[in-house]
Amino acid sequence: MKRIGKYHFLTLFLFVFHACSACFWLKKNIFTPYWDEARHLTVAINYLRNFPSLFINYSDAGFNLGHSFVYGPLFYLTAVLLKISFGIPFDRLAAANILFMALMFFSVFKIGEVISGKKTGFFAVMILSFYPIIYGMSRKFMLDYSLTAVLCLSVYFLIKSDYFRNFKYVIFFGLSLAAGAVNKSIVFFAVGGASVLCNLYFYQEKAADPPLF
Repeated sequence: MKRIGKYHFLTLFLFVFHACSACFWLKKNIFTPYWDEARHLTVAINYLRNFPSLFINYSDAGFNLGHSFVYGPLFYLTAVLLKISFGIPFDRLAAANILFMALMFFSVFKIGEVISGKKTGFFAVMILSFYPIIYGMSRKFMLDYSLTAVLCLSVYFLIKSDYFRNFKYVIFFGLSLAAGAVNKSIVFFAVGGASVLCNLYFYQEKAADPPLF
């Protein structure tokens, strides 16, 4: 059985530390959610009320879910499933961010590992995890934290696609973009530029190759 590496273990420890500290903070927090967070919580409540019917006809005009076209259902449904499964109170539903925290830490570690090894991956995760805006958003019921996590995954798959020459990772990249789109549609603006550049490089290189016949 393969032993877990030192930097894998340290990254796992970081995740456990941040997950536990987020849960502790959410349990002790007594502050009323501000405007954006309160609005997203209201949408989550609407999702819960309409949950059984969401999988029958999501676009039913009778569903007053209360979100704009910018916000997709991914984060809301994740929170609702946690609510149904574990009975988490609405004022602690930001615990859904812990799932996306795991995704973010994994993606950033793998990006660092690809660039310069596991040590770089660990330090990248450590810096990111304590970065003020990331650290703070992990405790808020907002879509930005989950969006960042999916973006990190998209960037990892984009790097692994090797300028779209590795078809497997091209598929994974497309799926991660789709996941980002059903979370918050601005995901395309975040990785669109890099995707276009990779496409241009791929076709430029392909045009420079000698013909096969």
